[in-house]
Amino acid sequence: MSNLDKILYVVAPVIGVISSNRRKEYNFDNRDLKEQIPLKTADELMNDFSNDEDRANEKYNDQVIRVKGVIKSIQQNNNQTIFLDTSSALCSIICHFPEKYNGELNQLRPWQSVVIKGVCAGILKHVVLEKCKLEKT
Repeated sequence: MSNLDKILYVVAPVIGVISSNRRKEYNFDNRDLKEQIPLKTADELMNDFSNDEDRANEKYNDQVIRVKGVIKSIQQNNNQTIFLDTSSALCSIICHFPEKYNGELNQLRPWQSVVIKGVCAGILKHVVLEKCKLEKT
């Protein structure tokens, strides 16, 4: 793991906490809303940002999206964060969860397939989703 990756593993959760305090509140439990939320694979979402970051920012930032992917790693410190694997060795989808989901996250393991719903905060080196929630698959 490079020094930059180590820094991002520490800095990304902090940025998530800071910016999550300024995001809109969403009702993820509305069944009608679930039908309208687009489902992207982790690779599709990463490719959208890699190919045209400005267009992807317009399309996804501050929007609720659903991402299907494979867990690369799980970090549970002050923030609960899941890193979804992408075909890019250097980039992941970072998913920040509220503390109330600790129990659900404790049951997950790396390389497990999941669908995560969250608010897109854009891309630093990784695409960041905030206020995430696991979706039943």
